[in-house]
Amino acid sequence: MPRSHIESDLTDSARGRGSHVRLCYEVDQLTGYCGWVLGESGEFFVAPFVVSTLLAAQTLLKIALEAGHGQEWARVTCSLTDLEKRAAIVEMNFKHVFDFVEFEIEPSAFTSAISELRSGHRLKPLNQTSALQFAKLHNAAFTGVDNSLPMTEAQAQEFLAAKDTAHELSFAIVDEGNEVIAYALVKDDGYVDSIGVSPVFQGQNLGTMLFQTVLKEAARRNFKRLFTTVSSRNEASVRLHRRLGFRELERRTVFQKTL
Repeated sequence: MPRSHIESDLTDSARGRGSHVRLCYEVDQLTGYCGWVLGESGEFFVAPFVVSTLLAAQTLLKIALEAGHGQEWARVTCSLTDLEKRAAIVEMNFKHVFDFVEFEIEPSAFTSAISELRSGHRLKPLNQTSALQFAKLHNAAFTGVDNSLPMTEAQAQEFLAAKDTAHELSFAIVDEGNEVIAYALVKDDGYVDSIGVSPVFQGQNLGTMLFQTVLKEAARRNFKRLFTTVSSRNEASVRLHRRLGFRELERRTVFQKTL
């Protein structure tokens, strides 16, 4: 089992710096690992959840659910090829609720012009914004969005300072008063973590403009691919990705269980 991303996947603040983490070994061989995130309103997300055997899937999921005791519900995802993982999830009576759609694009293939910003708005590097403004905007933009929890100022600072953030591809749009009204956060492997727009400014093509800017800059810096994940229930975002030229790679099933 590959180990290269285990530390970064499991030691962030949302997973208690590793306290909400378990690894599974079978005869000294690592066969799986998982982490979990507890929401303040009863949410419980088992993520990441990576296994190579059915025993690891069963063992880790059982441990995670015990840790989630007292929460309202638990969610976990898996792809169509994660047969061991899916078997354990179904065995424990999780139900399919929606899909995550994986999209990918080659930045060099994007040739459209970048939309213009309205007067008074300007683009700046995301890491030049305050963590408080970033967290405030994220929470406003992603209220009610699938699998999105409120971001604290400390967590926002962690994102802004993270070594795996592609700061050259992560931007903010600010208004006349220098308030952040939209942002794009991209990882250094080309993963578009999130693009958020203030509810007050939605419908003004700010998300489109940010995507276009990220794609142009990624092409200039020779990124071979950008990829991202969108909820199948967010139909507007799915349409936007397809309109920009993203192609669908696969779908991951999201399962939920009442605790």
